[in-house]
Amino acid sequence: MPKPSSRKRLNPVIRTSALLLASWLILPGLAHPQLPPRSAAVWRELTLADLQEAHAILARNHPGAAAATGDTTFRRMLASGLTEGRRRAEQVPSYEG
Repeated sequence: MPKPSSRKRLNPVIRTSALLLASWLILPGLAHPQLPPRSAAVWRELTLADLQEAHAILARNHPGAAAATGDTTFRRMLASGLTEGRRRAEQVPSYEG
């Protein structure tokens, strides 16, 4: 008959949580790799592209954007949001914004 171990095993959930926490604390450089340097113009272009795509997704998929719903307030807000977003995107200098 095998001898019972004098060491208690940690609960798998606790063990996994502890390992994740340790890796998050010890290895932040691997969790968030350094982005290569880019010029402000590149960040503005990326921001504008993201903004345009977000607007297009809303315009295609949000029920308020459909003309048939008659929600002119939503469509005006969507358009003004794009205008304001473009204005702000022109000021983006870096990844952090």
